[in-house]
Amino acid sequence: MEDPAKSLTPQRKHRKLLKDGSGTAVWPEAVETVFVQGLREYWDSPWATYSRGRSRWRNQFLVDYLQNLGIVRTKKQVASHIQVLRNMWKGEPEYQLVAGGDELFNEPIKVDEPLLSMHDDDESPENSPPDVLQDFPPSPTSPGFPGLTYSPSSPQESLSELDSPPQTLSSLYTSHATRFTLLADGMAPFSVDLDKLSPTLSPLVFRLRLAIAPVTDPRAPPNLHGFFANVRLARVWSDHARVFTRVYNATNQCISDEVDALQPSSIELGAVVAPFPESMLARARWCDAAVQTTISQQLVVDGVPRLVLVYELDRRLGSTALPSVQLVSYQKYTHPQAKNAKPEPERVYAPYSPQGSYTSPSYSPYSYPYPRHSQPPSIVTSSYTPSLSSALTPVSLRP
Repeated sequence: MEDPAKSLTPQRKHRKLLKDGSGTAVWPEAVETVFVQGLREYWDSPWATYSRGRSRWRNQFLVDYLQNLGIVRTKKQVASHIQVLRNMWKGEPEYQLVAGGDELFNEPIKVDEPLLSMHDDDESPENSPPDVLQDFPPSPTSPGFPGLTYSPSSPQESLSELDSPPQTLSSLYTSHATRFTLLADGMAPFSVDLDKLSPTLSPLVFRLRLAIAPVTDPRAPPNLHGFFANVRLARVWSDHARVFTRVYNATNQCISDEVDALQPSSIELGAVVAPFPESMLARARWCDAAVQTTISQQLVVDGVPRLVLVYELDRRLGSTALPSVQLVSYQKYTHPQAKNAKPEPERVYAPYSPQGSYTSPSYSPYSYPYPRHSQPPSIVTSSYTPSLSSALTPVSLRP
């Protein structure tokens, strides 16, 4: 009885050899069987998209899938081989594994034999026709996230995992943050299009002033307790996505240190929207209004910092009954530690002084290693000031 695996590509001629001098074919039958299984598993994975043409995430998924089984192939080789399979499988049931989403609704037509390409072309483009994954779904505008669960883990465990990020899809093409949104009861959503502020996909640091009425103010909305943040990422993470939340008191000492996993609320076209885990930010109204409080949050995706947020709480009685967000400043993220130092989420302090007697001490970010609960260093500044007009929607900009 004929082996089904060997009948997948009956016209395939394995003429291309690996360039390592071993004389091994690039796509022998055994490797091709694994390749086809990888295609099937791709369509069952969160990275699967039905966008027009071929997906860049599919090619990288297959590279990682093969590498995990000890088979090393480049993304160019994968893209070229997919084109060969597209030609051979035209009109066959397996064609759906390599077809674009728009093609799956067309009547399959068997291509004439002379038009079939029997060889892999290493010079073929990796992604053709172009993808349309730039059009991500909008961020949610409701402050409620029913049905979500969180998976807390210890800070020590999370910090140790930052030492050696996994060599998987997300470590090679780490997901970056594309939009950040803050929500609160009685406030219009504060949303930032991160791609417009950082076209190079560099992580950004934001300093935000959060005004919220103290718990003793009866004019505040009855359901107001704090602020809820959510983030949109370009794609699903490979291993983990975590948010490090730290709270600093008036003496700039870290009094609370939390780390929790990010849990997606929706995934569409490869992009993922996820609320930040429950933290002191969501209970900001219950903090002592007489004490200056700073909250920092750092989003780490597969061991790579992707977004840093520093919130200065303003809870002065009588200023306003409704919550508001004011952008103080933003800049590119620059890690202050030495190149060979142990990578751990940075303790970030926003040198912001509200209308009062608060002052910001200065620290040298390179003068000493950072103990776990030491005073937070100043953010390393960098000149980066693109226009905010199209990125903030809406925002309160005060003189």
